[in-house]
Amino acid sequence: MMTKWKERHWLENGWVAFDGLLDGKPKERLSQWVAEVAMAPTAAARRSHRYETVDQRATLCRTEDFRDDHKALKALMTGPALTEIAAALLGDDAVLFKELINYKQPGGAGFAAHQDAADPIAARRVVCLVAVDPMTPKNGCLEFASGRHDRLLETDDTGCILPNVAKSLDWEAVPLPVGGVVFFSTMTPHRSAPNSSTWPRRALYLTYGARSARYRLRSRDLGCPQPLAV
Repeated sequence: MMTKWKERHWLENGWVAFDGLLDGKPKERLSQWVAEVAMAPTAAARRSHRYETVDQRATLCRTEDFRDDHKALKALMTGPALTEIAAALLGDDAVLFKELINYKQPGGAGFAAHQDAADPIAARRVVCLVAVDPMTPKNGCLEFASGRHDRLLETDDTGCILPNVAKSLDWEAVPLPVGGVVFFSTMTPHRSAPNSSTWPRRALYLTYGARSARYRLRSRDLGCPQPLAV
């Protein structure tokens, strides 16, 4: 639940983490549910898979648009445990705008420093990451540049923050346990390292928008750019 301390952390840093927000069946079944979504879609399924090359093999790295393919995950993503926090951060009812799963298999690539917002309208959204596996610096947990969520930073033609700008920021790694949750502003600079461990680092990325806001999908509003080359 939101507390005064967490609200202050959010306002000052542009992100806030929760441990214990999910419990019971959602936490226990999360890995199984994500494994079911990772299966090859049927002809009637809406989800789409993306792949990267790891050790010269095509490896699943992302699934998008799966909310209508899995009832349990849809209930979690649109249920009060997550949407009430998103609503508190947005100051409005929260609506699920975009969902994806990043798998980051062993040897999988990291993501260069970036912001998810493409313009001030997109800044009226928050992103929720739910850890399906333990997230550590070794397997590429998220890193945030705290307190730098007040403006859009200069980017290259791929939407990533310019390397010299990214190098000037102070980065903080945010490990999470299974079922751990972190909300962050679409304006908050973030990045992650490659997975150098021997286990996957799967995570749900859910983007929520304010119900009263009007916006349209832009290419940089998908949660993150493509993985860095392996």
